[in-house]
Amino acid sequence: VSAGATTTTTTPAAGVLGERGPEALSWALVRNDAHAVRALLEAGVDARRPCDAARGTVPLVYATLYARDCVDVLKEHGADVAAAEAQLAVALGPRRADPSRLHVGPSSPRAGVS
Repeated sequence: VSAGATTTTTTPAAGVLGERGPEALSWALVRNDAHAVRALLEAGVDARRPCDAARGTVPLVYATLYARDCVDVLKEHGADVAAAEAQLAVALGPRRADPSRLHVGPSSPRAGVS
């Protein structure tokens, strides 16, 4: 690299998927594919960036509705729980939006409950 030149470092997903990363993540979530979700997140897809640019739907909303196996994976990678709770409250109404659905795991009272 010559003097004054800058280099850009990108993660594989950011370089390969670019702006399509959130779309790939949404497809993996709708399919409830925890392995693909983890691979995309570890490759650099942002767990906080909306999957649906038009609506601004954050990945944790998709996981809550379609991919319960992926909730903890998203949270491990910095998913925005507050944004998901707010979006679910608007979409489902305050009585139907159950925030405990966002807290699935071994320590959760809902763990193992179908």
